[in-house]
Amino acid sequence: MAKYIKAKYKYQLLDTYILAVPIEETKWGPYTAIHNGHLWISDGYSWDGPSGPVADTPKTMRASLVHDALYQLIREKALSPGHRKLADQIFRDLCIEDGVPKWLARIYYKGLRAFGKPAATKPKRIYEI
Repeated sequence: MAKYIKAKYKYQLLDTYILAVPIEETKWGPYTAIHNGHLWISDGYSWDGPSGPVADTPKTMRASLVHDALYQLIREKALSPGHRKLADQIFRDLCIEDGVPKWLARIYYKGLRAFGKPAATKPKRIYEI
């Protein structure tokens, strides 16, 4: 189970979280890595929880953690944009594993497919003062 606290970025991981993923190549990003078919998300990783109409609940939190880490790897070009569909599928599957009804997880998945591309491909906005 992933542990987190509310932090500057809304949530911060307290322990490293490891999940088997169907990606064999080795890729690295800040606080994240994929190696030997496992996604590693290091303690200290911060994320904003689920987006859009998806509520921040224990049933969606792990899915949002993994999804945000995978999208970040895509934005940083450690993974190709072609991995976005896989990231969305993993979000759906983790939601179901954690208790979201299948019909609702499928709606979340369709929403990600329809509206998620900018979050995966455009860098986060940088402000200057």
